[in-house]
Amino acid sequence: MTLKIKIVSPHNPKPVTMEIEPNDYIEDIIDSVADFWELDAANYLIKRGSTVYSKDLKIMETNIKSGTVFEFVTEKDIVERKKRKIQDIEDAKKWLSENIGSPSEKLDLIGDIQEKREHFIIFEDSTDKSRYGMVIGTDEKVEEFQLLTQDNVQSDASSGNFDSVLLLDISGSTKSADIQVGEMVHEIDGILTGEFFEDFLSKFEEGRYVKRYEVAALCALIYLLGRIKSSKEDKTAVVPFSDDSNFVWFEGDPYFSSDVEDVSKAAEGMVKKIQDTWHGTANLIDGLNKSIALIKNFDRRKIKNILIFLDGKADEEEAVLDLVKGRLGPRYDVVINTIGWGSEIDDDFMTSLSEMAQGQYSKVSDFNDLLNIYKNYASELKIKDLGEKMEKWQKVQENISKKVTAPKTCPECDLGLSFLYKEKKWYCYNCQKYL
Repeated sequence: MTLKIKIVSPHNPKPVTMEIEPNDYIEDIIDSVADFWELDAANYLIKRGSTVYSKDLKIMETNIKSGTVFEFVTEKDIVERKKRKIQDIEDAKKWLSENIGSPSEKLDLIGDIQEKREHFIIFEDSTDKSRYGMVIGTDEKVEEFQLLTQDNVQSDASSGNFDSVLLLDISGSTKSADIQVGEMVHEIDGILTGEFFEDFLSKFEEGRYVKRYEVAALCALIYLLGRIKSSKEDKTAVVPFSDDSNFVWFEGDPYFSSDVEDVSKAAEGMVKKIQDTWHGTANLIDGLNKSIALIKNFDRRKIKNILIFLDGKADEEEAVLDLVKGRLGPRYDVVINTIGWGSEIDDDFMTSLSEMAQGQYSKVSDFNDLLNIYKNYASELKIKDLGEKMEKWQKVQENISKKVTAPKTCPECDLGLSFLYKEKKWYCYNCQKYL
């Protein structure tokens, strides 16, 4: 019975399709392909997955079937791939330690599997049994991160349960007094008490023009009160940034939580910090790096919303995008939403920044529209559907589990087995039976 197979190689972009017979040897395949590509057959092997086929095997002695795709590689290729696989696992551990906060020594490798050009790796944190799924791509970087032990985080986020970081541009341009106040329809009076808030809120008389950093402080206030109303168990951090960035401290913590006893005093400190920060340029990279460090202290099971306000161009925009792509973009548990004010905003940059991390960009030029955006983000977070991603990771976990527990050979003929993903069973092609 004639079989049709395909040969691919990292050394040649064009695959070879050929027909073989059961009595042919593996060496015959290698010789034919080497001759076609004008290569020295003595230096090459063929493999499928982790199986390297001996040259003296007959086709009938293997599990080869029609439609099988083989790789045409050298021994050096195999050694280099094994080295890269080990390096992928170490890189994934390092990434988790730097971005999620799990110490490398606490991460146990559950399993890994290579599918096409992606390396799927699953770790379990021995401290809390959280499972992390990682994808290392062809560029040897983390392309995807998934927390595999929780499937309810999306519904929690849509109902208002999430942690958040406000990144506020308080650079020199925010001293511009060009935002005209509209009708104040937000419930702030009566919630916060004291002379400070009477003076602060008196600035926002309808029709008056106020400074951008004053509006940024008001937006932060509205957002904080909205988060308190939506969920008192969540954490909210505020990070004003200009040439550099610093956390707003709430009674000893770099975030607001249910442990804060005096809300008015904490909110007053936040507004003062924002109003006293404005100067210099918009060093968003520093703000994002501090945010990454900060969210390590947040609940791993919750979505983290990073809400960025800019009133002009950020410093080193390409470097900002590289940072997000490498450290936040792969994470399904982080959403970046961006808000832009002013004519100098780079809309393409703001759109790319948010879309890299499941979010959206809002450009506003109206006082009340700006306040409403912050109020809405405080109560509800919309994120992309992760249903397909989670289904994929479920299959990866099943495949890894099968791979780990599978017998190496058929108990009857002692030849290698193949896992059929569609049937989710192991199969011996020699005996033509499932195990």
